[in-house]
Amino acid sequence: MKTLLLTMDLEEFVTPAEIGMKVDKKEMFKISIEGLKNFKKILDKHKELNVTFFTTWEFAEKVQKELKEILKNGKHELALHGLEHSLNYPQMKEKELIKILSQAKINLEKKFKIKIKGFRAPQMGTLDLKILNKIGIKYDSSLHPTYIPGYRNQMFKTRKIYNKNGVYEVPVSVTPLFRLPFSWIWLRNMGLNYVKICSKLNLINSEYVNIYLHPWEFVDINIKPYNKNIFKLIIRKTGEDYFNLVDKLIEWYFRNDLKSMTINEYLEKKYGNK
Repeated sequence: MKTLLLTMDLEEFVTPAEIGMKVDKKEMFKISIEGLKNFKKILDKHKELNVTFFTTWEFAEKVQKELKEILKNGKHELALHGLEHSLNYPQMKEKELIKILSQAKINLEKKFKIKIKGFRAPQMGTLDLKILNKIGIKYDSSLHPTYIPGYRNQMFKTRKIYNKNGVYEVPVSVTPLFRLPFSWIWLRNMGLNYVKICSKLNLINSEYVNIYLHPWEFVDINIKPYNKNIFKLIIRKTGEDYFNLVDKLIEWYFRNDLKSMTINEYLEKKYGNK
């Protein structure tokens, strides 16, 4: 059975800080909090949809009420996205990394009375799976096997799920051969037909589609210098346009008989991962 693994990275709108802009962090959180509330309308409409939410502890603290409401029916999964999104996890020493991620994981488990099994690093930074195993993480979904200018080149990494050091790696979906990405900025800028084609190509030799969204993408953003030149691509078609695009894409996946699961549910069914 072909499976839809729809995921969302819960974090503040961080892109301005990435290029050195001075930002009001409260405003950045406000944007993403509003976006999460808008995305909840998608969940309310598509009752069969199961989503894996990778959240930082910093963001989860600010949306406790909203997250508890989303999680109460047991359909969706909460996974770890770090303590704060702004920290450079790949550059940390092992002892410091274990301390920070363990604390974030414990905080989430206590606050939401759940067991955290998954992890995704901010900015898709890759961490040693051995370290994730030490803090009780069962799977990681940080690998995006494509080339992203200005971020990293993972073009020649595997597209397949594998287990290393006791942790499953569940790569974000890209197409075979040319490794075309179709999450995030590509979803908004390339449009629905592009994502449909990429999804079909991906499913030629993959059993799942794993795409990721951000809450801030569901808000109409107009922040300088993003309203001109190449930076406009970063916020292009956010807000209502993006809501409608994601809504139609989910409907298309269901019409094409993809079953929606959380990542942990998928791994349990496929590998008996507990």
